[in-house]
Amino acid sequence: EQKNMINTHGYLFEMINGTDPGKLIINKKNDSLQRFYVRSDQSFNKISDGREVFGWHPYWMGSQWNNYPLDLLSTISYFSYKVDPITGLCQNPNQLNDWENSNFVKNAQESNTKVLLTVSCHGEKNITDFLENETIWDVLINDVTSKVIEKNGDGIDLNFENITLSNRNQFVKFVSNFYDFIYDEFIDKMSRVPYISITLPAESYKESYDIKRLNEFADLFVIMGYDYHDPNEPSAVSPLDSDDQSPNLNTTLDYYNKIGIDKNKTILGLPYYGILWNVERVLGEDDNDEDSIESSIERRLTYSEINKFFLNDPRNDFEIELDTLSMTNKYTMLFEDYSIKEIYYDDAFTLSKKYDLVMSKGFKGIGIWALGYDTGKSEMWNLIDEYFTSDEKIFY
Repeated sequence: EQKNMINTHGYLFEMINGTDPGKLIINKKNDSLQRFYVRSDQSFNKISDGREVFGWHPYWMGSQWNNYPLDLLSTISYFSYKVDPITGLCQNPNQLNDWENSNFVKNAQESNTKVLLTVSCHGEKNITDFLENETIWDVLINDVTSKVIEKNGDGIDLNFENITLSNRNQFVKFVSNFYDFIYDEFIDKMSRVPYISITLPAESYKESYDIKRLNEFADLFVIMGYDYHDPNEPSAVSPLDSDDQSPNLNTTLDYYNKIGIDKNKTILGLPYYGILWNVERVLGEDDNDEDSIESSIERRLTYSEINKFFLNDPRNDFEIELDTLSMTNKYTMLFEDYSIKEIYYDDAFTLSKKYDLVMSKGFKGIGIWALGYDTGKSEMWNLIDEYFTSDEKIFY
């Protein structure tokens, strides 16, 4: 509300001081990561003990990991080893190139950042095919473990999405088998124990994860706090709250708290991306029919793309609103043919309110989907530095 007031009445500031205060909803800093995060010049502190900042580095971001201030990550996970549900082997071996042939692991560990390899399997059919064929579990477990040990990695991140209730027990059994094997291999060959994180859904399928039994094997749970949006109606990707019964971050955290998840090893992943929507008015067939609205997702946009192509493009002069309930920005473009495009996205301000929620509820920290999506901007890293490198931060 204060930001909206300043944006609305900023002309008074300009009239008195002779300086345009700017729009507080957009951070206008244009420091590139390459220039800003020079190691000898950076002033970042190490993540505080007892806090966790987790980030996924997707293979499609290539060598962008060279630009991350790794000191501000407790854990980084390479995304991903994609499971072939029929053979148990890797579907995308060429996309593991940076894991296998670069200094990705070594450089992160030099910053005291744990390095994991994400093992991913998505979709009900893929997961069912894999979990119901126990004979191929060992193929996957052996191959992943050897890849992690070969690079001196710290462990694995299990990203199995869309697990059904019928596969609930099988997933626990698979995780148990994986844990037993990788634990023994780490002790035997590396004289240390592996670190294991497990990704959990925000809403759909969440009952399919037996948290109490999985807790025995997990060092970290990462709740995916995004993709809440209605596929047929423009809406927030990661809403803090809502005025109806629709799911939001508050209800998600309350659910996991209610079922007894260990909050000391649970974090909330948050998005560095937004969604571009097309909104069109469809005329009624005759004078008695009312016009209707049809919406569709055009594409997902990284935070970097939103800034580059929309917020910082001088040719664009459209409205930005802050929804104070969902704590989400809405960028609206209205065209002469009455068609509308809307972008729902987070920035450092809205994310700060979601960090407040996470920490005030007693969880350990936050996760980032995905690293590199803010390339060319520094405010997200500054926010992490502010929140998680000091125990003196007060959460409201």
